[in-house]
Amino acid sequence: MTTFLDSIQSPCQTISGSGAQASTVSGGTIVLTSATATNLTIPAPKAGGPRTPGQPVPSPTAISNENGQDGQELSIMSTTAAAHTVTAGNNKINGNKTTATFAAAIGNNLKLKAYGGVWYQQPSSGITLS
Repeated sequence: MTTFLDSIQSPCQTISGSGAQASTVSGGTIVLTSATATNLTIPAPKAGGPRTPGQPVPSPTAISNENGQDGQELSIMSTTAAAHTVTAGNNKINGNKTTATFAAAIGNNLKLKAYGGVWYQQPSSGITLS
């Protein structure tokens, strides 16, 4: 369960530029503030769950899934009425989509949750996937 304190401590990145932009943030919040459309590229999440502190180091065959991002959430919101786009790589949104397009309205938002190297859309507002 996410608490109020967790939401305050989550990383937050503001992107104010229009046109092509890239983010390395893979959890927390990204705020789009450009008055004209931003074309944001985000990294695909790393498959696998995070390693629990105190657990033994996994076998060499399991190391590729160590420190994965399964369950991590990323929220992207717009403070402007611009048709922003978010791209996450080939089939990295819902397993069969590449791009999320914001309708041009203040407050539209895209909420994503990572699982298995793919971002899955959670309840969002004003978003079209393609």
